[in-house]
Amino acid sequence: MLTLLVYPVPRNQMFAVFLCDGKHSVLYGPFTTGVKNRYGIGNYIETEKFEAEKAEKSMWFFRVLGWLLLFACLAVLVGDGVSALQTGSLRFVAGGELWYRLDAGSLNLLQALIERYVSPWLWDKVFVPGLLLPAFLLLLAPGLLLSFLARRKRRQKFF
Repeated sequence: MLTLLVYPVPRNQMFAVFLCDGKHSVLYGPFTTGVKNRYGIGNYIETEKFEAEKAEKSMWFFRVLGWLLLFACLAVLVGDGVSALQTGSLRFVAGGELWYRLDAGSLNLLQALIERYVSPWLWDKVFVPGLLLPAFLLLLAPGLLLSFLARRKRRQKFF
């Protein structure tokens, strides 16, 4: 026997639909806050804490990527420092120069793709000035941004 129950949820003036066939129960409705047994809606519905835990588990990739970019920035700065000690003058390596050292073919491929299929203006006015920036800045900015946006939220304790 299928039972259909409709419960008002007073906190946000919405409703919850609870279907029960004796063995399985399904809950439908727009839930922004937790709804528990006091409304007669079954065992447990996702609360804000559970949703935050799910979001936390999905943010690990961006947190790791941010830290990898920050470590790469540190490695580039150390390399610039070592070359400054050897030559006697401080010169930051450009992002395009570093990319060319690591993989020249992919840089040339990107240039050909942008100039042929998108716009030569885009390569000359956007990509070239970006590649002339110091490499540590090109790694530092997205590394800090990803690390900040994907950081673990501190849980507030009320009691």
